[in-house]
Amino acid sequence: MDLDQHIYISWHNKAVYINSTCVMGGISVNVDNRLWKTEKTPFVLSLYEQGRTSHYAVKDEDAEDIIGRINKWYDDHPDLKRAAPDCPDEAFVSIGRSYERPFAEVELIKQWFDELKARSRGPLSDADYYHYTNPKPSIAEGDIKVHKIIEQKVIAPHNPTLPVPPPDNCRSELLIEDDITVMSVYSRGQYLDYLVPEVSISIINDEASQMLAKDADGYHQTGDADAWLEVLGRDDKFDIEPEDAISLFEKMIPQCIGPIPREHPNGSWGISVDRIRKSLADKWKCPCCGDDDNYGKICRTCGPSGIIKQAADVPWHCSKCNTDGNSGAYCSACGAEYTRPDTPDQMIVGYRKGVMPLFMAPGIAGMFVAQNKEPVNAAIIETKEEIPAGSWKCTYCGHINNSSFCCECGGKRTAT
Repeated sequence: MDLDQHIYISWHNKAVYINSTCVMGGISVNVDNRLWKTEKTPFVLSLYEQGRTSHYAVKDEDAEDIIGRINKWYDDHPDLKRAAPDCPDEAFVSIGRSYERPFAEVELIKQWFDELKARSRGPLSDADYYHYTNPKPSIAEGDIKVHKIIEQKVIAPHNPTLPVPPPDNCRSELLIEDDITVMSVYSRGQYLDYLVPEVSISIINDEASQMLAKDADGYHQTGDADAWLEVLGRDDKFDIEPEDAISLFEKMIPQCIGPIPREHPNGSWGISVDRIRKSLADKWKCPCCGDDDNYGKICRTCGPSGIIKQAADVPWHCSKCNTDGNSGAYCSACGAEYTRPDTPDQMIVGYRKGVMPLFMAPGIAGMFVAQNKEPVNAAIIETKEEIPAGSWKCTYCGHINNSSFCCECGGKRTAT
């Protein structure tokens, strides 16, 4: 069999397919299945059974046997026809072709699939199936060229009671393209965009090599709430430790340009490189104070009134216009003045081990699921935090805010 052939054989129930596009059964063999190309095992048989799709590992010789029968059927039936109009099922075959051919005798396909199932190993677990179709190839030493690193993707339950939808679940991300490298970190309820200098890319690649060397599981599965790394020129997603990704982001921040102010994302996903390019192109110099690092409508140093004030200690979120990443004394979008808190404010990037994610916090968990009966970590209960005057702490996620709604989770300010 030609290893570069695409092979797909399927049958489905017409009514179900029309209503849900759910294939009832199929064998998928294509050139992107790297495990097949490197180890020649296995092919995958997928069958829709009892409301879900089950997958079975099929040996090469068994799959070739079925393919041989199908090719012989086509040789014996040069006049291709579809199944009879009153037949509830239909089948299609694509072997080494970019288009599908009808297979009129649907019952034969179903019978052959039953034979394959009897001789195959399965049903495979979701993890096994994923690794069969997306195996981790070996990476030669010195071959690491990072394309993307994502720190943690938290799949939080939707809370319809919140007046404002929570921000997207992609917490922190680094993206390297041909002409630009951007890092967006999630810190203190806001998303901070940094431009990474070219000289720092070698540091990122070296750190990535160390991350992959520690990797235990290997290939990243879609939906995992952790961190992953993508290598330039490949479709692979490799699991890495979230703490390692966070450490890299924190190490890179002092070496980066920014943050570049942006509107807080409510519903958007990932980094928008085009937005960063536009921000850089729109950068301007203030004729009043001479600050040449302005990205928004208002000068960050002298504001709308022309009064120069001291810059902020850390990047801040404007609760008036919902702009993240302000670094000056004034908001770059609306000109609101920065209010310096009485207590030192630290930048904390991403989640830390032992710290509950937003959707696992006790105040929120009770809204989504049955109340957890286990005692909450005493350290969390006993920790007392000083809150600046005029600010309030969100009872849902613990973020400190100045506006009526929490800029982290959208929770409404409660009366005190």
